[in-house]
Amino acid sequence: MTLLFESFAFKQGVPLDADLVFDVRCLPNPYYDAQLRALTGLDEPVKQFLADLEPVKKMIADISRFITEWLPSYVRDNRHYLTIAIGCTGGQHRSVYVAQTLAEHFARTERVLVRHRAQASRPARQPGPDADAVTFQAGDPGVCFMDQGMSSTRTSALRSGRELTGAPCNGLPR
Repeated sequence: MTLLFESFAFKQGVPLDADLVFDVRCLPNPYYDAQLRALTGLDEPVKQFLADLEPVKKMIADISRFITEWLPSYVRDNRHYLTIAIGCTGGQHRSVYVAQTLAEHFARTERVLVRHRAQASRPARQPGPDADAVTFQAGDPGVCFMDQGMSSTRTSALRSGRELTGAPCNGLPR
């Protein structure tokens, strides 16, 4: 089973291919903190802000339990993939953080893809000289991050907090 965790902005519409949709607009919004506004849920200050909040922890745990409980039913139904959409207002902070966190959790047992739909229109951020970036080989486990959509020619993966770039992970096509 391949799980695609997709963050999105409700103001741009719900992804049409979503099998499950979770709304995280009820969580505290980093947008209202001037120091966090320009950042995303992939940036450390936003991650720390959200990780410290009990409602965020509970939401992630509840979604994780729901997926864990119902995933075997999708497998029994001969499903080979499941698209799990996580939405917030702008698709920049909360949904990105929650989708990324869930993807990292489920990557321990499933093949996982991550797509941050609202981030695809933002300028690509390359790892800086101090970034912990490494290349991986086809078949390596990890979380594939499709940053330009499903037809992307560029994939990268996140494992253990490091950005990995290179060949597609788990043998998935680019």
